[in-house]
Amino acid sequence: MLSLILSFAASLVGRRDEHSLVRAIADGDKEALRALYDRLSARALAVATRVLGSRTDAEEVVQDVFVEVWHHAKTYDTRLGSAPTWILSIARNRSIDRLRARASRARTVERVRHEPLSQAPSTPLDDSVEKETREVVRRALSTLTDDQRQLLELAYFGGLSQSEIAAQLDEPLGTVKSRVRAALARLHGALDEEGALS
Repeated sequence: MLSLILSFAASLVGRRDEHSLVRAIADGDKEALRALYDRLSARALAVATRVLGSRTDAEEVVQDVFVEVWHHAKTYDTRLGSAPTWILSIARNRSIDRLRARASRARTVERVRHEPLSQAPSTPLDDSVEKETREVVRRALSTLTDDQRQLLELAYFGGLSQSEIAAQLDEPLGTVKSRVRAALARLHGALDEEGALS
């Protein structure tokens, strides 16, 4: 019995509280971030799912929450609440932001759907500029790999979220996010070389 009590006490001593973990994260301790994630991600996911009504969106929010914790751990102030309260507040606020963005996108799509198409006649100069712009974009797109083009097409022409792309391609979400970032950086570089961004 004594050995059981001693092992339990030792596990409590070895287990850092959330405040200590946040302080360690502020000093760049990745293991502390992992430990904090293990302790609080399920609660953050529950908050985000309750606000958003979508587990997929909630999972993206939780990822964003812990990225924010990693980058802003130095700003954590114990006088404003416990570390779990701080993290769950971030999860709630990020979820509300996502809801607002979703509603804004829906309003924009609805507005565009009902707007009449402009029938202003184009001038020869307009036609020439449009043709040159299409050619610049075509050349920039040709610098992408087939995989990068596919990702951008699914995101920007297919209207899929990164989570939906990951599900469709059966790839981890983090991989999809990294590949989309790389594709956009490559496209940006190609457009910059063309002088299209100046």
